[in-house]
Amino acid sequence: MLAISCSGGAEHAAIGEFFAAARLRDLTALERIATATFEPREHGTVLEFAVQDVKNAGSEREAVSVDARVRLPDGRIVQRRLDLTLAHRDNRWIVTEVIELPVGTPPR
Repeated sequence: MLAISCSGGAEHAAIGEFFAAARLRDLTALERIATATFEPREHGTVLEFAVQDVKNAGSEREAVSVDARVRLPDGRIVQRRLDLTLAHRDNRWIVTEVIELPVGTPPR
């Protein structure tokens, strides 16, 4: 399954739920937890991830940087750096943006 940073928290659980639903292309689940997508046929599937940095990005928003092990559509497994934006809505975190960056890129 997904490796979630030991720092825990609702934000980290939301990211894990997002990647799990994206991997399965569960559009019904994604509709509840995200406005962003991580399309498996285009970007691959996140096998595991580790949170590297969490920053407050304004009122009710967080910027989260993760290093992820991703299985690409062609079957290769690579490390990717993903920056996610989360928004707090209806007493829960939802993923509103996912940006892929080269591994080693400093957190935003």
